[in-house]
Parts: sequence; structure tokens; C-alpha cells
Amino acid sequence: MVVKLEEKIYAFDAECPHLGAPLEEGTLWDGSIECPWHHYIYDIRSGANLYPRNVYPEDLPDLEESLRPLRIYPVSRVGDSLWVELPTAQGNGDCRI
Repeated sequence: MVVKLEEKIYAFDAECPHLGAPLEEGTLWDGSIECPWHHYIYDIRSGANLYPRNVYPEDLPDLEESLRPLRIYPVSRVGDSLWVELPTAQGNGDCRI
């Protein structure tokens, strides 16, 4: 997914790292995206899990596996184009959008 937030462009996986929910159906607000299935929340700038990590810290040993960060990708502007650096089977590659 690619979103614009405060004049900056962010790119990240379109699937929730928790159980693969389609994040394009999620809610984007205040620099975060909320998963439509279990309401996990991720910071689109860093990929960090904000919920449930910040609400249930005492349960972290049991939750840790499901709290993987959202994978984010570097974005750059080249003229009128955006370039997103995506991983490939042979290393890193660029994708123009």
C-alpha cells in the first residue's frame, strides 16, 4: 500500500502481519492503520505495532509472535514518479508507481 501523510509518502505491506487481513479495508488515522479483522494498529512510518503492544504489556510473552511489525518500504521521488524499494527473490529491487 502507498499512502500520503503530511506531504510524505509511505509504502507498506497490504496485509496485516498478524493474520494476513487486507489492510486496504482497514482504517487509516493519525499516522496509523488499523486492521479490519482484529483491530491491531500499526504505525505506518515505522511499522511498529501500537495495539495491542501498548495496551497489554504484561501479556507480551504470549503475544510476541503475533506482534510482528508491519513491513515498510523506502519511497523516493524521481521527477513526477514515486519509486518504492521492494524486496525480490534475488535481493532488493525498485518498483516505479
